[in-house]
Amino acid sequence: MIRTNIMKKKLQEGKVVVGMTVLEWNRPSIAKLASLAGFDFLFLEQEHTFINEETMANIILLAREIDLPVIVKVPSLHRHFISRSLDMGAMGIQLPRTDTAEDVEKMVNCIKLPPIGDRAGCPGIAQTDYLPVPANEFFTRMNEETLVIAHIETQIGLQNLNEIATNDQVDVVFIGPYDLAASLGYPGESEHPVVLKEVTRVIEVSRRYGKAPGIAALDFDAARRWIDRGMQLIESASDIGMILDAGTELMGKFRKYLKY
Repeated sequence: MIRTNIMKKKLQEGKVVVGMTVLEWNRPSIAKLASLAGFDFLFLEQEHTFINEETMANIILLAREIDLPVIVKVPSLHRHFISRSLDMGAMGIQLPRTDTAEDVEKMVNCIKLPPIGDRAGCPGIAQTDYLPVPANEFFTRMNEETLVIAHIETQIGLQNLNEIATNDQVDVVFIGPYDLAASLGYPGESEHPVVLKEVTRVIEVSRRYGKAPGIAALDFDAARRWIDRGMQLIESASDIGMILDAGTELMGKFRKYLKY
């Protein structure tokens, strides 16, 4: 069976979706915990981490069973990273350093099945919940339900923003403010006026071409400011960040009470 991508549907309705980022938690239970906490999707980071494919497949499998969409940020633009993630049952792909229209075309070609792309089809495995699917339904619905996210985080990407956003297969134009700030000459200054101006421009261009804008915002206050400006997809706190923040707050209370 082909599952409806509830995350994509919400974005098309103009709603905001908030996802939890998985960096190092390597058990499928992270999907259950994210769902219980109320997150809209799970964001599996594969560019900066080392979760192996078997672990990733297990996390995605459980997430599908509880209707929690999984987006995979692939490490680079290589067919096997993209196709394997989708074969595992991921509902979308995010490509870091989407710099040019050619990058987008290559990404779409790897993500979409014929006649849009040339991804190899393999129904009957995790992506169809191990059930057989008629060929016409498989090729059509898989293309309809898979989310395509262009991730802009360099000056080159900004220069080619219009060409990237006009690709009719792109659903989300996503900003990585940390790396974008560095690329613009302001490392560590994601709130610098120049950076904020460019991010605002990305929102405007995305809206103009019917794309949902997205951003990495690791705390509520930052996310709220961007939501108020029109952001729809929020890559929120990570497993590491939430454990560290909650643990630090708790132990601060103990230290204050015990006075040592």
